[in-house]
Amino acid sequence: MKKDYYTKVLKVYLNPEQKERAEKILSEANTYFNTCLECRHIFLDKYKEHIKENNIDKMFYPFWKFCEEFEYDKFIDKKIVQYIPDFYTRPKKERLPRDVKDKIKIYIEFVVKMYFEKVYKTLPNFKQIKKGNLINKFYLANGHKNIRFNPENRNEMKVPYLGFVRVVNSDYLLYDEVNNIAAGHLQRDIDNSYNLILVIKIDKNNDMYHQYITDLDDGIGIDLGVRKYTVIAGKAERIYEDPYKLYPKLLKDYEDAKKIIGIANKKINMHIDKNSNMDYNKIMTDIVYRSKSIQRLYAKRRKKLKRIDNRMKGYIRSIITDIVTNIKPKFITIETINTHDMRKHSGRALMEQIYMRKFSLFRRLIMDACRKYGIELRLAEPCYPSSKICSKCGRIRENFSNQEVFRCKYDDCHNVMDRDLNAAMNLYQLDKEFYNVMEL
Repeated sequence: MKKDYYTKVLKVYLNPEQKERAEKILSEANTYFNTCLECRHIFLDKYKEHIKENNIDKMFYPFWKFCEEFEYDKFIDKKIVQYIPDFYTRPKKERLPRDVKDKIKIYIEFVVKMYFEKVYKTLPNFKQIKKGNLINKFYLANGHKNIRFNPENRNEMKVPYLGFVRVVNSDYLLYDEVNNIAAGHLQRDIDNSYNLILVIKIDKNNDMYHQYITDLDDGIGIDLGVRKYTVIAGKAERIYEDPYKLYPKLLKDYEDAKKIIGIANKKINMHIDKNSNMDYNKIMTDIVYRSKSIQRLYAKRRKKLKRIDNRMKGYIRSIITDIVTNIKPKFITIETINTHDMRKHSGRALMEQIYMRKFSLFRRLIMDACRKYGIELRLAEPCYPSSKICSKCGRIRENFSNQEVFRCKYDDCHNVMDRDLNAAMNLYQLDKEFYNVMEL
């Protein structure tokens, strides 16, 4: 079944009071998460015999079935007062929202369940400042009721717990979409800026949704690469150049980030050499994590990488907007992008190039676009050799070197065309045997 939801991200600016409130919610959410996890461990140790007698699977799940019997929530309340004495005595508006607390409990149980189903590799860990694995977003329930535009000023939007906040890209969200907001999150980024992530339900009665189904005649194939970022073939032909060639500042930011991490690693190695008698973990916790100069270097690097991510997102979104609004394809065929395997079987230089291009982000954003406009998304098999097959005669050319031009070696064909365009054409012409339709 196809999912009936898609997401949109809006950049928001908070005034000092709103920022203080948001940071207070996030810090208390981290404390509440750690307290719930600690209480969970204590309960499991305390009631081991009860769990065994009732044959509760994996000594923990279903955990909430016997929580009411042993007053688990009251136990959490007593424990959290030790860390934050006025947690429950403050006015209701200044407390940690109930929706955020409920979401934390559900998330802990979900991660534990996924671990024992062998989907996740680790159990949930305690949130620690020095490791940086903190909660950076909180849940906003009942989006269509609580999240809405200011009637007098479209650049302001009402957000639960914070009131009206200033929105930068408010035109990106349509009025029809505001009425279909299912839920949302307020997220704090690495550079301490805030984004509003909205989950929007697709309105199938809307004329815009049906327009992209009835007006489409054909599809396209998309090939992603390092030399040329995106090549499109089929109903229309497009070539989008590599963003690092188009925007020299983007490449400069990436090189600066590499230099910064090199300087930080040198400083860390210097501390390790000086304190060779100490344990490695002690050196990291007592010296490295407390070093302000190293912290400043990492903060500077995070800002550079965040700037790169924002520019790449903007470039990818411009490509997808052109595809959806101008080409209007009936189906889109792309390669199965597995960046983990690509990095594993490639050299260090190519690994870095793959990481810089954000192919997985491209796939995620194009899935959202296909879900929104009812476009069929086809995924080619991972082993499909789109670059080695001639798009004209369909025969495979073995021992194909890394060239920019594809030349068919057979006498009756002699097809000569751009390598990436040939791969995109093969994806467009792909038979049913070699692709799977993505459930959106």
